[in-house]
Amino acid sequence: MSQTLGVFFYLRLELTAMTYMTIEHAARHAWPSIEEKQLPYGLLRFAHGYTKRANSMNLFSNVYVDGIELAEQCEEFFGRRKQPAIVRVPSFSSTSKLDRVLQGCGYNVTSPSRVMLKALSKSCSSSIKPLHLDINTWLDVYYEISGEELSQRDIHTRLLRRVNGSPLYVCLENEVGDPVCCAIAIFFNDVIGIYSVVTSPEFQRRQFATLLLDALLARGRRGRATHAFLQVEESNEAAIKLYNKLGFKTLYRYWYREKTQ
Repeated sequence: MSQTLGVFFYLRLELTAMTYMTIEHAARHAWPSIEEKQLPYGLLRFAHGYTKRANSMNLFSNVYVDGIELAEQCEEFFGRRKQPAIVRVPSFSSTSKLDRVLQGCGYNVTSPSRVMLKALSKSCSSSIKPLHLDINTWLDVYYEISGEELSQRDIHTRLLRRVNGSPLYVCLENEVGDPVCCAIAIFFNDVIGIYSVVTSPEFQRRQFATLLLDALLARGRRGRATHAFLQVEESNEAAIKLYNKLGFKTLYRYWYREKTQ
């Protein structure tokens, strides 16, 4: 890949009352990687292939980026680790030209997603008391409910153990005491991030996720969080509908550019 083809882009950040970068920092805090390499324009993150978020170049804002150099750095870093080169592209940056350069270098769009935000008011309350679990018990529940491959559990456990603070590992049970819905909530300064919301297929559309999220939002308010956020893939229409119903609004979107062989 020729250095002479380098094109520079300025990644511009516009502010809202709750800044995009506040959420970006909170999200990286809540979902760490195993290895990171910082470059002037972003952070290369590696976690043995478990989730794109932890195995991609995460771009900074307010920096100049040479699109060709970016692709070369990604391919060198991930190639040495036998992983596909992936760039996470947020919509709040002026990245249309960068997107085109990456497309021209063989990076295709995958996993378009959105970040949703909700302001926590005094009206956030719940009488539901979810079960609080230790990390290993929660993982037992998560893998039973989600059906995710157990081969990922070791690296999943390593990532969760790297989270700073005191994550809340919670679940709800049905009337006979079987866990049917689970999630993680993680505080970061004055925001609370909600992750890994999963409901057992046979108990979907029975309000368990709504009840669990209501309880976590109330817990966030009691913990002096001013906002809650979560991330969801665009293809998960049922979850987006639920989050909208709970008062979450789309703050920004992001997608991944993955190098095809």
